[in-house]
Parts: sequence; C-alpha cells; structure tokens
Amino acid sequence: MSKLDTVIYNKLLLQAEEANDQGMVKLANSITEAVGPESKENNEQYSYASLQDDIHTDIWKIAAKLIAYYNPDSVDALKVNEDIITLAEKMTNELELTLGVEKVVRGPFEPSLPGESKWSDI
Repeated sequence: MSKLDTVIYNKLLLQAEEANDQGMVKLANSITEAVGPESKENNEQYSYASLQDDIHTDIWKIAAKLIAYYNPDSVDALKVNEDIITLAEKMTNELELTLGVEKVVRGPFEPSLPGESKWSDI
C-alpha cells in the first residue's frame, strides 16, 4: 500500500491531535492508526487498480472481523465478496467527492502507460 506524503501525513496527525484535545478520542486514534508510523519520502508508483485492490482487501479484513464476532455456522464468501465490491465502489466514489477528486484524474504516482511520456500531463 502506498504511504501518505509528508505534508498530508503531518496535516492529518495535527488534525488527530486537535481531535484528541477536543475529546474526540475515537477519531484521533482512528486517524493515527490509519496513517501509520511514518510518511512516504519516495515517489513509488501506485496505480488506481492497486488502490482498488488495497481497498477491497481492507474491507475483507472488516468482514473477517464481523465473521469472527458473530461466528456464524457458515459464510457464503461469494456473496460477501459481492457486497464488498459494492461497498468499496460506493465508499470510494463518496470519498473521492469529499476529497474533491475524480477517479479519472491521474494520481501523482500512477505508472505511465507504454509509450507515454511523463510530461504528457502538462
């Protein structure tokens, strides 16, 4: 998974500190846990497809926690996966709107396509 760059990483940590100071401990802890122990200093490639795969995997982790909590007699993994795909798409679309980005916009670490110059975005 790609890590946050230093600027946004530090801004999120400051918001976590502010949330903690205002008594929003759950929000503060969630942000701190989500961003991890360090920012990203190098510009590794990270495609939108990789982003989608990581989100899918992370939602499966949530599903596994629910399955462990409820301990059902059986689980239809295909049905759970269908729900995860639907949820991932909805969540991604909503967060892209909140962040003011569109998924058609190329991210700064998106690998170049064959024959594409890195200057083609200018």
